[in-house]
Amino acid sequence: RIGLLPHRAYASILEHAIAEKGEIESIGLVTQPFKKEIARSFDAKQVTLDKSRAIAEDLKRHLQHKFPSAVIKIHNGENETPFRSFARLIKAKKVSICGSSTFCTYPVLSVLDGLGFVYITERHSPWARKLAGVLPNIRAYLVPRLANNFTAKLDISQILYWLRTQDPQGDYVINREPL
Repeated sequence: RIGLLPHRAYASILEHAIAEKGEIESIGLVTQPFKKEIARSFDAKQVTLDKSRAIAEDLKRHLQHKFPSAVIKIHNGENETPFRSFARLIKAKKVSICGSSTFCTYPVLSVLDGLGFVYITERHSPWARKLAGVLPNIRAYLVPRLANNFTAKLDISQILYWLRTQDPQGDYVINREPL
C-alpha cells in the first residue's frame, strides 16, 4: 500500500525475465478483491475498490498488448486468500514481481524456480538490494512510483494517465549486486 508503478515498468521486468528464463505463457496479477464484502477493512471504501479495479484492468490490457500470446488473469476472487496469493508468488515458474507493496516482499524473496523482482525502498525493504546480491534468482529494481498520498487526491483518469505515460527506461535499475 505504498504506491503504484508505471505499466511500462512491469513490461520491462517481464522482458528482462524472458531474456533469462524464456517465453512467458501466462501472467497472473495478484491484487486485493474488488468486492467490498471480502476486501480488507482498510481497503473497503468503494472509491478505493473502483480505482483498484480500473488500475488492474488497465494494467492487464497493457500487458496483453505487450505480450499477446500470454494468458493474463487477475487473481482476487472470494477463494483467493492471502495464503493462496503467497503461494502463487512463491511458486511462479518464470518470474514473480513485487511492486511498491509490503504484502508481497517476503513471498517474492521466497520464489522457488522463477526470478523474484523486489522494489527497492528504504522504508519497507532496505535489505532487499543486499539479498539481490546474495540470492542468485532475486533482483532488486527501482523505478518512479506514484505514492499513495498522491493517488488519494487524483481521480482515476489522472492516475491512469500517469501509469500509461511514465517511461522508466532512464530510471530503471535491476541489479544482482548490492548497490
